[in-house]
Amino acid sequence: MYKFPTIYRRPIPRDMVKKKTKLVNEVETGEILEFIYGIRQKPGQVGGWKNDPRPTLLVFYDDKRKYIEGLNTNYLSRYYIIKLKYIMAKFPGMRKDGKLFYKVIKVTAPYALKKGYRKYMRKSLHHTFLHVYKEFK
Repeated sequence: MYKFPTIYRRPIPRDMVKKKTKLVNEVETGEILEFIYGIRQKPGQVGGWKNDPRPTLLVFYDDKRKYIEGLNTNYLSRYYIIKLKYIMAKFPGMRKDGKLFYKVIKVTAPYALKKGYRKYMRKSLHHTFLHVYKEFK
């Protein structure tokens, strides 16, 4: 019996806002990208969604041409979101290197990778938003 993955819908945190963006430039490692991913997949098709049409991705790597990969946080519980925030605060220098970021997450939170690691085709990303911290005046 196939069990569909749990999708956690959560509001954007109070200290963040969604900023509309175009994927002309590379998305930096550690940024959170929200988008609509293509149309619903048919068997044998790629570049569409199966279970989550609006992924929220914590980016590991972006090659600027074909693929973007990272953790889809919609599949992670609140516990793992808090754990990821703690890891990113504890190791601030790893945000420059996607491979190092992946390795640290693999050692400290392997279940998060098992549950939420995804690789998406850039040409199927529509209505992209970056989650950024509010600017306080």
